[in-house]
Amino acid sequence: MTDILLQSLSLRSRLTPGGAIRLSLEPQDIRPPGGDEVVLRMEAAPVNPTDLNLLLAGGDPALARQDAEAIEIALPAPLAQLNHRRLNLSVAPGLEGAGVVIAAGPQSEALIGQTAAVFGGAAFGQHRLARPRDCIFFGAGFPASEAASSFVNPMTALCMIDTMRRDGHRAIVHTAAASSLGRMLERLCAEEGIPLINILRSAASRDAVLAEGARYALDSSDPGFHHALAALVAQTDASLAFDAIGGGTLAARIMAAMEEVFAPPPEAYDIYGSRRLKQVCIYGGLTPGAIEIPRGFGSAWSVSGWLMMNHMATLSPEKIDSFRARVRGGIRGVFRTSYAEEITLQDLLNPARLSEIRRLSGGRKVLLRM
Repeated sequence: MTDILLQSLSLRSRLTPGGAIRLSLEPQDIRPPGGDEVVLRMEAAPVNPTDLNLLLAGGDPALARQDAEAIEIALPAPLAQLNHRRLNLSVAPGLEGAGVVIAAGPQSEALIGQTAAVFGGAAFGQHRLARPRDCIFFGAGFPASEAASSFVNPMTALCMIDTMRRDGHRAIVHTAAASSLGRMLERLCAEEGIPLINILRSAASRDAVLAEGARYALDSSDPGFHHALAALVAQTDASLAFDAIGGGTLAARIMAAMEEVFAPPPEAYDIYGSRRLKQVCIYGGLTPGAIEIPRGFGSAWSVSGWLMMNHMATLSPEKIDSFRARVRGGIRGVFRTSYAEEITLQDLLNPARLSEIRRLSGGRKVLLRM
């Protein structure tokens, strides 16, 4: 039995000793699958913000130097230092994607020919060796483009709701809600009967979200934002927020609106404020810089980092299987994803195209076709 099934190409990102990110397509030997393993011929993968962060390490593609085999992006010294653990590591971006099973170990031969979504990295390449537990199978002939975004956003939305229930909350506040995840969470909460307060950063985004059918949407730049948010908190009993913004004071502003609603009346004054926990889970960093928490919302509050993968690690195998089944059944409904543009692997080695892709990633999804 040969040690190599086929030779593939995979996009790689490497931090050089000179403090530059080098992007290149590198050959990759794919070994024959054993046991229950499968080999996918990758056909499509979304470009998520996390993928670009891994790919670029914060570098600006406009500063790239290009040669025949790769592009190099010089990082400012602080960014190079921040990413020093990546030095000389060949990192394979692509959190998720989809393709067709072309080979399988003896325990999975029945899966050959099926379309599968895969999670766990290295999706930006021609082939991927995977375990079935890292896949969702959609059957033969299912379009890979429709299956490609089966994990990151769907599982994040499901884990947000699971967090809400586990921690005893009744409604959710979500920031930067015009994103693909935001629209998906809106559909899922509507299906579940969960009140969702969407927070946007402009009136145009707020109006667009309302036009798509959202029940509650606010513009955080509006002078009346605090009072409007407090009114919706009182209406929905929301005490949990998921924040994609990260830096600045938005988390504190949300908790201040919650405290205004939950604080005891003057005749029952309590120096510690409301005993109701106000919780903000920060899962993104659209605004860089410090998270500012000026006080003024009592003593029962929590601001913490939150990651879908960490939450998934706490779930039982049965719960994870139920999430996979739900995504499989709803990939053309609640969990559907639309794309603004399709690109190729070569586009990710073109500085001008890479700059355009990075600009798009803040809102509209881009689909990589292999």
